[in-house]
This record gives sequence, structure tokens and C-alpha cells, in this order.
Amino acid sequence: MFSFQRKIFVLLLTSIVLVLTSSAFAANQVVSGYVFDNNDHPLPYSIVKKVNTDSYTICDQSGYFYLKNVNRNDSIEIIRYGYQSQTITKKDFKTGTNLVVKLVPRDIQLRSVSVEAFSPELNNSSEIFSRLGYTQELNNHDNKKVLSYLPGSYLKAYGGEAGTVTLSMNGAPASHTNVSLAGFNINNFQNGTIDFSNIPTDFIRNIVLLSANSTDFRNSGTEGTILLSPWTGENSLTMGAGSFGYQKYSATAHRAFGKINFNLYAGHELSNGDFKYYDAMTDQNSVRKNNDFNQNYISSKINGFVTDNIFIKSLLLYSEQERGIPGSTSFPTPDASQDDQLTLFANQIGYLYARGYNNLKTIYKEAYSKYDVDPSDSSFSRHKLYSRGISLTNQHKFIEYVSSNLMFKFRSDQVRSTDAGKHTRNTLITDLSAKIEKFITIQPSLKWQYSANNFNRINPGILAKYKFSEVSFLNYFSVKYKEHYYHPTFNDLYWIPGGNPDLEAEKTDNYSVELSFNPYKNHYIKVNGFYKSGSDLIQWAPDPEDPDNWMGWFPQNIQEVERSGAIITYDSHFSSIPLNLHLNYIYNNARNKLEDNKQLTYTPKHSGSLILDYTFDELVLNTSLNYIGERITSYASQFSPQDSKLESMYDLSSRITYNLPLQYFDLGFSASVENILDKNMATIANYPLPGRHYKFSIKLSGI
Repeated sequence: MFSFQRKIFVLLLTSIVLVLTSSAFAANQVVSGYVFDNNDHPLPYSIVKKVNTDSYTICDQSGYFYLKNVNRNDSIEIIRYGYQSQTITKKDFKTGTNLVVKLVPRDIQLRSVSVEAFSPELNNSSEIFSRLGYTQELNNHDNKKVLSYLPGSYLKAYGGEAGTVTLSMNGAPASHTNVSLAGFNINNFQNGTIDFSNIPTDFIRNIVLLSANSTDFRNSGTEGTILLSPWTGENSLTMGAGSFGYQKYSATAHRAFGKINFNLYAGHELSNGDFKYYDAMTDQNSVRKNNDFNQNYISSKINGFVTDNIFIKSLLLYSEQERGIPGSTSFPTPDASQDDQLTLFANQIGYLYARGYNNLKTIYKEAYSKYDVDPSDSSFSRHKLYSRGISLTNQHKFIEYVSSNLMFKFRSDQVRSTDAGKHTRNTLITDLSAKIEKFITIQPSLKWQYSANNFNRINPGILAKYKFSEVSFLNYFSVKYKEHYYHPTFNDLYWIPGGNPDLEAEKTDNYSVELSFNPYKNHYIKVNGFYKSGSDLIQWAPDPEDPDNWMGWFPQNIQEVERSGAIITYDSHFSSIPLNLHLNYIYNNARNKLEDNKQLTYTPKHSGSLILDYTFDELVLNTSLNYIGERITSYASQFSPQDSKLESMYDLSSRITYNLPLQYFDLGFSASVENILDKNMATIANYPLPGRHYKFSIKLSGI
């Protein structure tokens, strides 16, 4: 695997040559934001360009854009086929905020286009529950940790840099959260989750959370869907260092050939990872060993317009990781190791027309994992996964108030595993939703999923939303219902020993009500109340015929769950000072009905986060506080008379960045400190997280 470092070196060198031979730019300013239509729906694939130049970018599927090298006096044009274009000047809005543009259809005479600047989440879309944009929350050295700021999220990290990282939502397993990268599902179908440590640190530019009840056809997760937008092309070189021997080297390059953009991104990260922690069992400090982490990666993007209404996109990502596996503090594994490889190749061609668009997507994903428990013996595990898919999407507006989304998707998944055997699953998915908007929005949806000899299900959903008058401090009120089901993974069915081929699919009914209002200008509050009822939920538990054999666990449909609670978010952008604030609080009463209505394991009843983002000219200060309440890690049993718990935890972190515009390039400096209070923290029992630690980086860009 280390031979790949030579490839990385060559690719980095190529990137540097491209960078140094590119044309020079003056000030490396950024314009980012979102493009919506007049009904507050995202307008994907809009063009945002600098007037009288070839510099442009294409909005992603959520209408998000990120345009570099924009000077104060530059004009920016927003273009979307079938809509009236709009031109604005960079000086018309404040630095550090996201631009929100609303375009009007060409054939419909309505009020003029509106342009506003505020924090990413301030919009009237009830489909999109939360946004984390570059100018605010993603202003961080670690985009994996940023995911913990999403309302209702629980980031499970198995230790330091070397540990795997998964994301659970609203108390459900991580496999119930669908993760989409550039519009393509990237969940590991063997276990249903995704390990975010396989994605490079600064690979993600923007994050959108679709709520569990969203009738948006992109939402296929029982607990919601995370939409990730990848890095944006520019010419840059970055070097970083930090605690525990952390080092980072990366380069990006961008060249435009007519209307086609070519982008290259490659890098290398490593860390010895070992850190001190407090061991409550021995009441003394210990050292977590075997935490080394070595990652190489390369990615390329091609996007552009072949004609005025035909666009293409292509994304390639290859990453490989070598890491130590320290094991739990109770059962350390000082000699264990894990190697991972991830290859993702996705292509897209789209056709825009006056009343909608068509999309054709293809994806190929290959993942390989190798586990060596002890090199001195034959204890090992190998897993190779292949996934191929093709999808066709149509979005069409029949008249001003009536539109539809239709998606056909075919996916073939294959696993070859020493522990789960060899299996293939082919899945056909059809997703249809309609939207009627006049005074009130009604959006019904149907989703059909079929796999021969596996499942044949139709799941309904419906949304009703009332949008208040623009003069009211109330934005909208919505009521939503959606039915989800989750089919057992390959591990659930076939793992040796313990797999259960007779498992039934899980079913969850999701109900929610939501109210959005703004009591003051640029101050927005969203309140979401939810109730979820799940049946046939899959849980790995001891064999009832041999309960004393704690090693002989296997999956069963035994758990019934009810969850109710509220999510409150508050966003503001203060006009008198360059300060953005994001606050969320989650109350989640998640009851396991078969365990005397106890709280679900690893589900805090109370959690929340506070994010402050201060921008002054080229200086940005970002501070975040994340709170996770007490969690049950395992229920009382014959081995333990009481429930095992993790105490509540506070995680305070901060980052400062400074961008120095020079004549021909920009020089950026950043420094961050994580776990400022140096608390003993863990998101998984017996897997402590590092104490206070630091990261520094310097970035040369715009050359």
C-alpha cells in the first residue's frame, strides 16, 4: 500500500506545476450561498459567475455555490435556464455571510428577484432541516467533528485519529442515516453505516440535513439524509501540523478549458495518535497506544456546460488508510491493525429546460478492508465490496403551482467477506412526489423498493405546509408523515457466527410538526416536534437458549421503540456587528418498550450545540460548544445489576483564521484547539477521546 505514496507525490507535483503555471489572481475573496426559486425551493445546477470573465461555478443539488477570487467591485451573475438571471455586486453584502438569491421563472410575471445575505440556515424551506456552510460551521480543521453540530446527531468516535467515526441521528443506529456525496449514496451496504474517517479532513465544503419526514426524493434514510458537497476547485498548497504527531500536506489545482472546469486535489495525512487519558478503573492516567493513522488520497472533478442547457459532472475519489486498532480499554489490542481502500467514481449528465431538468447518474464504488488482530497468528478478516448504480431523475413544473419529482434507480451490491460470505443484492427503486402550492403546500410521495427474494415495499409520505404572509413574523407551519423501512444488512443476515437469515425488515412511522418564525430581522427560530414508532427493530442480543454465553450474540427482531421530543434551532446574523450565531437544543425521549421503557442505549435525552462565528475583514474567529447528556451504554443484566452509563460531556473548541491578500496570491493562517477544557470524554464506552489538542495550518492560494 505504501507504493501509493509515490503516486501521491507525483500527483502533488503535478498539482504544484498546474498551480504555478496558472494565471495570477489578486485578492482571493469568496462568495458563497444558495439559489432558490420564488417558492423557496433550491434551484440546483444554477451558474454563478463573475461578469466578463471565465470564472464560474455550478450550484450543487441543494442550490449551494462557492465562488473564489471575487474582488469587492466585481459583479456576479446568477444564471439558470428557464429563469430570469440576476446580477449583483460583491460590495452589496457583508463578508462572512452567505448570499441567498431567489430567481423568477421567465414566463411568469411575479415580484422582482430578491437578494439577501444571512447565515446558511435562514430560509423558508421545510424540506431542508439544517445547513452547515463553509463560511460558518465548516470553518474547522475536522469536518467529521462538524457533523456533531447537526440537530439530533450523535457522532460515535472510537478513540483518536485512528478510530472509526460513524453518525447516528435521533437515537437510531448509524445505519439508519443515509449519507449522500455529490448526489450519490456512499453508505457501506455490508453494515449499513459509513466510516467518515475514510473521507479526507477538508474534503467536504457544505452539509445539508434532510429531516426524517422530508418527502424530498433524495431522502432515503429512516432518520434523515446527510447531503455532502465536496471540495471546490482552486489553486492552493496547504501544510499542517498538530498534537500527537499530526501532519498534513495537500494541494489543489484548477484549470478552465472553455466552459469545462478541471479540478485536482491530493494529499497525505498522518499521526502517531497515542494520547494520555484518565482510567477510572485504576484511578490513574494511562496512555492509549496503537493509534497511528496514515492516509493518502486523491480526487478529481470535472464539471461544466456542453451547451447552455446541458451540463456534465464527474467525481473521482480514492483514499487509503493504514491505522492501528487500540481496542477498548478493557481489552486492548496493541498489535492489531486495519487497512482500508475506498474508490468512488461518479458521473452525471443533466439537461435543463424551462420547467425543470433531467438527470442521468452512474456510480461505481469499491471498498476493501483488511483487519489483522495479531500478526503472529492467523487471526484476520478481509472484506471487499462492490457497488454499481444508475439513476434517472426528472423534475418538472407543469404550471406555476404544480410540480413533480420522479426518480428511477437501479443498484447492484456485492460483498465478498471472510465473515459474511459472498452475496449479491440487486435493488430497484422508484420515488415519486408531487407538489401543489397555492396558499398551502400539499406534497404527497410514494417510494417503491424491490429486490428479488429480499423485499417488495411501498412507503407513503405526505407534507402539508402553510406559508405566512411576508409581513408576518411567522414563516411557515408544516405537518409531515412518512413511513420508512430498513432491510437487514449483509452482516445482520450472514455474519459467521451469529447471522440470522430469517430477520424481518424494520418499519418506522415518522410524524412531525414544525413552526418557523423570525421575531426580529435576521433572527430565526425553528421548532420541530416529532413522534416515531418503530417495530421489528434489529438488535444484536444473547442467545435466549444460552444467555450465559455473552460471546454468542446474534441479531433478532425483538425491539419495539417509541421516540418523542422536540428540536429547537435558533440562527441569527447581527447587523451591527459581524457576528453569526447558531444554537440548537434537542429533547429526545427514546423509550425501549421491552426494557421497561428505559432510554435507548447511546441516546442522550438532552443535547445541543452553540456556534459563534465572528468575521472582521480577513479575520474569522469560530467557537463552538457541544453538549451531550448522560447516556446508557448497556442495560442491567446478570453480569451487572445496574445500567452502565456515560456521564454528560461538554466539548469546547475554537479556531482562528486569517487571510492575508498579497499582490499575486493569498496567504492563509489557521489555528484550532479542540477540547479546550481538557475534559475526559467518550462517545463509546471504553473508547476515550483525546484531551486538549491543537492543529495549525498555512495555505497558499489564488496563485
